[in-house]
Amino acid sequence: MSRQSKRLCTDVTSSYAVPNLSEGEDNLSPPFSHKAVNSQSRDQRHPRFYFGDGDVTFKVSPYLFKVHTAKLIATSEFFQDMFMVASPDESEQTEDGHIITLDGMETVWNMSVWLAKIYDDNEYFQILLDVSAIQVAGALYHLGNKYSHPPYCAQAKSLLFKIFPTELPDWTEGLSRISLSTAFEAIKVAKLDCPIILPAAYYVASAAPLEDIIKGTIDSSSPGRCVKLSPDDQITVLRGKHRRGQIRREHTFSLFQDVLRRGEYWPNGKCPNRRACSGWLRTVYLRLDECGFFGNDHDCFESFTKKAWDNIVKGLCDRCCNQAKDDIWIGLQEACNAIPDMFGLHSWLDVRQDQREIDDFHTV
Repeated sequence: MSRQSKRLCTDVTSSYAVPNLSEGEDNLSPPFSHKAVNSQSRDQRHPRFYFGDGDVTFKVSPYLFKVHTAKLIATSEFFQDMFMVASPDESEQTEDGHIITLDGMETVWNMSVWLAKIYDDNEYFQILLDVSAIQVAGALYHLGNKYSHPPYCAQAKSLLFKIFPTELPDWTEGLSRISLSTAFEAIKVAKLDCPIILPAAYYVASAAPLEDIIKGTIDSSSPGRCVKLSPDDQITVLRGKHRRGQIRREHTFSLFQDVLRRGEYWPNGKCPNRRACSGWLRTVYLRLDECGFFGNDHDCFESFTKKAWDNIVKGLCDRCCNQAKDDIWIGLQEACNAIPDMFGLHSWLDVRQDQREIDDFHTV
């Protein structure tokens, strides 16, 4: 049992009252499969984790969770210590039994995720995931760190890895499936516990319109709910947004910069019509630049359509066409390597080192 967990246990069992939740701490309520029941205390009985034969009740406003002491003790050292020193006479006595108030210590989301794990309620856990995998991952990290339970942290990391790519082969297709609200939410979780996904989360966020970055973006899965970035993250995302065009020009499509720099000495190999091929690519570059192809609003990993590519290579010989294709593939790899630095994270090596240190902490 960690020193922190024992201190938390003492705090709960000594007064059963803690400060209220900070504003916005739990602004997305977990879903319920049926309507909650009001008790005489005006708190709602949690429709999933309020058992008639339960022998202990936790209150996390506005819900009551009536559960089984034996189940809690069997799965958590925190609860073992809590009930070892708890005195029922000190808790609030109502029709729902003795109530232990956890307001300020836990959120409804944290309790819902925690009890879903304790009771092996995979069905409800999946419902929570479907609503917000980021909220679930955040809750698992919180519970794993606070109550010294590394498997929760490991599962949280696995959930985030399924959403955010960290390798180039998954980057283009993977990022297109991530909503802005998911990226905005993930940044806060990643900064604390999973820095390896920060480059991807920041990158998706940088695609947001300026108004969304400053004022927040609407969560498509929960209409009316606005997800906002912190002021520091707004600055970081805006800095990365202003570098998207630079990454496209200097890395993804550095082929054109190479042609401009080397002139008719491009490509490296023998070309039967080198002057014509390099001249054609310089013309293509100027046309692309004129139409804003290298602007900050474009995806650094946006590839050419087949029609566009056919138009680009129609003025090239077969050898130079293959060379251009290889150069763009190398450019995509260089662009992926440059993403962390877009947001002040230096390099993938630094990000991975940060992740290893956090993983080591989680497994202690």
